[in-house]
Amino acid sequence: LAGCGNKGPVRPRQKMLPEAVKAAKLLQRGAEFQLQWKMPQRNQDGSTLSNLNAVQVSRLFSSKGEFCAECPDPWPRIALVHTELPAPAQHIGDLFLLSDQGAKLGQTARYRLQAINHQGDLGLLLTLKQRFRKPVSAPKGLSALAHDKSVELHWQPAAIPAGAALVGYQIYR
Repeated sequence: LAGCGNKGPVRPRQKMLPEAVKAAKLLQRGAEFQLQWKMPQRNQDGSTLSNLNAVQVSRLFSSKGEFCAECPDPWPRIALVHTELPAPAQHIGDLFLLSDQGAKLGQTARYRLQAINHQGDLGLLLTLKQRFRKPVSAPKGLSALAHDKSVELHWQPAAIPAGAALVGYQIYR
């Protein structure tokens, strides 16, 4: 008869808690914020995550000087994004996108994302924050000229707020 291990009482198995979401970004898109993230693939102990249920998204808007990191501020949940049915988020490839609005000029938006497994255990918390800036106005004078198998677009440049730089335009068809 042989054995190994430490003497002592039997310990219960550790909970398999998910890691934090991956590749998370917070971007301002016009008058709304867009959260982007990838679901975690591992548990906190490094094992493969096999029971992921959803990601809980909470949000807090605050003006300058109002936020207290140590205070128990209410963080209302704005979405519970399930892996199989992600609405209200979009699922594109392995990326999840969630749009949110309601911030006022000068406020800071803070978002918390936490993965939840099927047992309801919360994973590591990830917090993103960004100050809401005045959105760029839409370009004016848009015109389109049809060609054979193409369309030529013309517009007047958008008015850019002071201190900002125009990076480009997003064109959808």
